Amino acid sequence: MDPWVTSKLRGNVLTTLVHFLSLSEAQGESYSSNPLARNSLILFEVGPLSALEHTASLVSHAKSWKLTLEVTSRRPFMKKTLLLVTLLLVMSSMGWAGACSSGTLADYIALGTAGCTIGDKTFSDFGYSKAGTFPIPAADIGVTPCPATICKQAGVPSGEEGFLFNAAWQVVAGQTQDSTIGYTVTSTSLIVDAFLSAAGLGPTKPSASGFVSIAETLSNTTSGLGVGTPNTGLGSTDSLTFPGVKSLDVIKDIALTGATSGARVSVVANAFSQMPKVPEPASMLLFGSGLLALGGYVRRRKRS
Repeated sequence: MDPWVTSKLRGNVLTTLVHFLSLSEAQGESYSSNPLARNSLILFEVGPLSALEHTASLVSHAKSWKLTLEVTSRRPFMKKTLLLVTLLLVMSSMGWAGACSSGTLADYIALGTAGCTIGDKTFSDFGYSKAGTFPIPAADIGVTPCPATICKQAGVPSGEEGFLFNAAWQVVAGQTQDSTIGYTVTSTSLIVDAFLSAAGLGPTKPSASGFVSIAETLSNTTSGLGVGTPNTGLGSTDSLTFPGVKSLDVIKDIALTGATSGARVSVVANAFSQMPKVPEPASMLLFGSGLLALGGYVRRRKRS
């Protein structure tokens, strides 16, 4: 099952379970005799199906799920409910979204608006356009999430999150090739830096006529990043800092011009860094309330 499908399904499970527990506690009765709780399960079954109706296997699984929870005693149940709901909410704050995994650019485009996550960042709405003598299809461009060993080898700073794109970008004399990759990155922390690098660049002689130029534009600034072969005057790495933002659009244009000598590039890496995240007061209060309730429950059991 796709990571983003799992993410949406878990989100519905969490919402429904918390709703169900609170309803059952209020009624002081079992699920089987609580019509409101039954309605909660019905909403749960309908919700994922309408949102993910294109996934037939998910439909069959969701319809077969059952929730059964018998209440043997109102007071013990209320304590367990508080602890369970607290735990679920804390786990929810950590994020359930599917993690980005190695694949092709075509795979990432198929994720659509849901996207995938690396750390506290969500990458979504991947797009691609190609041109030139022999354009490279999205299915022939590999994508590796960073951080990873291969990203470090490409010069990506430690701790930064993004992607390494690799393909057989190459032209001979008289040919051209162009790949434009775009996506959106959002974060729960402020993004303050962008990094771009390229490896396997050629020609390496400043006097050569063929060249590679990689330009990256960001929606939050008029400045951009650029790397390329030595004869372009660009280096193999570039970085840019800017006032913190929680979302930005990225467009990367990889252009090769063969001229009389040909040109090539095999790896393009792109990553972002963010300000350290400070825990939200509401999340800390919720977690603390759960710990206090657990401590009180344990003390009362010891006394009894």
